[in-house]
Amino acid sequence: MKFVSAVHSTTVLGFAALLMLLAPPAMSQDAPLAHEPPVADPHRVATQTLVAASFPREEAVVSPDGQWIAFTQNAPIDGGIMDPLRNAPGGRGIFVVSITGGDPRLVTSFTTALTDLAWSPDGSKLAFLARPREATIVRLYLVDVAGGVPSSVLGDSQYEPRSYVWLADGDIFMTATAGKRTALYVVSPKTLVIQEVDGRSRPAGMSSALPRGAGTRLVDFAASLAQRDVPPAR
Repeated sequence: MKFVSAVHSTTVLGFAALLMLLAPPAMSQDAPLAHEPPVADPHRVATQTLVAASFPREEAVVSPDGQWIAFTQNAPIDGGIMDPLRNAPGGRGIFVVSITGGDPRLVTSFTTALTDLAWSPDGSKLAFLARPREATIVRLYLVDVAGGVPSSVLGDSQYEPRSYVWLADGDIFMTATAGKRTALYVVSPKTLVIQEVDGRSRPAGMSSALPRGAGTRLVDFAASLAQRDVPPAR
């Protein structure tokens, strides 16, 4: 019996040694386990949070200080179900959410679709283009980021903005049509004074849109004005 036990013990020990030789080397304690998820990028988390909120986003722009994201909503959530905590009345509006994620806050609602959302240089206001139901032309609007009713920068004037960009001093540089003319203007949101920068006439057929690439040139020109020490041309 002792002989049999010795043989049995030798066989078991030999089999165990063989398993140790065949097994992969143990990983160090510092190495990540295969099932551990990768470390998440906080910016990626913020993006995922916004998407998971089920808001029908149209445009999104980051605030000048990089701490907030403003976005437009131009339709109800899927299925047409209105959620008062997530949807603006009528399904259209502007929301603000922290760059780190969280619950978006309704800034303002609107009756028609919103486009060209942009922060003011000091981050206190948002500008956008929209055509109200009672109007025949597009209007340029401003609203406080804290919330409120949007105001038309151009009032009920004949100017119809096509594109615009904020200047560093808080004025707005835009291209707009008036009748059969398209020209460049600078408008002050504080005084509501509109000054023409480029008075060259354009054919009536071009009043509905800028030529290809003109939008980029507009932004570049406005950026060059914003970098100057002197006020923009009036």
